[in-house]
Amino acid sequence: MLIDQESACILVSIVSLCDGYFKLKESDIKSDNERKIEKFFKIAIQLPFDIQMILSRRMVGLSTDLTSSVLLKKEFLNVNII
Repeated sequence: MLIDQESACILVSIVSLCDGYFKLKESDIKSDNERKIEKFFKIAIQLPFDIQMILSRRMVGLSTDLTSSVLLKKEFLNVNII
């Protein structure tokens, strides 16, 4: 997977959580890594879209701020949201 695609996948996951298409799994037993991921998404869904996009790009080491609309559409189609 290309780095840009990874970034788009992260952004689609955040947007899908915001829009209610995905839900965070409720469980009493979580690994430390799962708790960190859950905390990240809980924070990310409270941010405006442009900040979510920047955050998703920084997570994969990209310094540019914008994700290609072509990649976003491809990722949305991969999760059958559109």
